Amino acid sequence: MNPMGAKLFPHELQALLDALHRDLRMEMSRAEADAEWASYHYRNVRLNVRLIELLAPGTALHEVHAGPVP
Repeated sequence: MNPMGAKLFPHELQALLDALHRDLRMEMSRAEADAEWASYHYRNVRLNVRLIELLAPGTALHEVHAGPVP
């Protein structure tokens, strides 16, 4: 286990990762649907990707299906 998740039980880490993945998908949908607020939602996507990469390296990039995040 990496240092970022070292203080979490395995089921807690998995629940946190699941929530971050859900939020990432939701923010991507919102960014694609609302051009006026897209930059705000894309910032949230980037934050989610960073957090997921810290907790479980290599697992977040397949979630970003719309190409590079602006």
